[in-house]
Amino acid sequence: MVGSLSAKAKGDAIVISYAAPPKTRLVLYRGGSPITRAADLLDATLVAAFVDKDSSFSDFPVPGVDYYYAILGEDDLKAGRISITAGSNSLGSPVQVRAQAVSSGFVETQPASRTPPLPYFLMEDGASGGGPALQQDDGPPPTRAVSPETEKAIGLLLAASPQARIPMPQLGILPEDRAAPTGGEDYALSIIVTEKILAKDWAGAQDQLRKYLSLNRGPKASARAHFYLGLALANTGSSRDAFFEFLSARDFYPSDTKPWIEYVLGTLRDLQKS
Repeated sequence: MVGSLSAKAKGDAIVISYAAPPKTRLVLYRGGSPITRAADLLDATLVAAFVDKDSSFSDFPVPGVDYYYAILGEDDLKAGRISITAGSNSLGSPVQVRAQAVSSGFVETQPASRTPPLPYFLMEDGASGGGPALQQDDGPPPTRAVSPETEKAIGLLLAASPQARIPMPQLGILPEDRAAPTGGEDYALSIIVTEKILAKDWAGAQDQLRKYLSLNRGPKASARAHFYLGLALANTGSSRDAFFEFLSARDFYPSDTKPWIEYVLGTLRDLQKS
């Protein structure tokens, strides 16, 4: 539906041109690397969702940084029909605003709509978002600090947990993620489940879920994300952090979190004994 995507710098803006049926609702993404598949949208920034008027859109990103763009129809995104083709609806080569071309302060465009599928995806790297760069650390995340009362409660739970070794529960998907997503935050989470959780890419799942949770989400969507983050942590041996994630999801998903909470408590009990 959308094609002939091109972009060029003009002053302190990047002008994106494209071909689309008149008055089509479109969603524009910006990334620091090529956007060639649906999973790449997770690392891209949603620039705007808007109704096409003149087959062009002006973006005002941070100067001096290479950017790639992709544009899709909002109806296709809502239906889960994502087709990305370089040179058609995705840029094959980067474009940037030269730093010396900017005569006044940086300007960021605001989304033209706050309806689904906003916001799909997560925070971009600090260099392209204007904030501090994210720290990359291949080691385990730092241990979460808790109050003495919480530590005591954990100890009581461990003491009361079953003494027999509990096997890891089977990987399960929550009911909402067994059906086609409707768009918005549901679609963003469904991509993480498909691309990371089902593929057992636990490190990638932890990274994407933490980015997903860094934005404001609805209570139930947040609970689902905490559940899947618990799965990823439990599968990499971070039982203590997984326990807190499952607790965050328990109110909405008591039956799904119960076997996992029992499992991580049993794992923590075994570690205390060793």
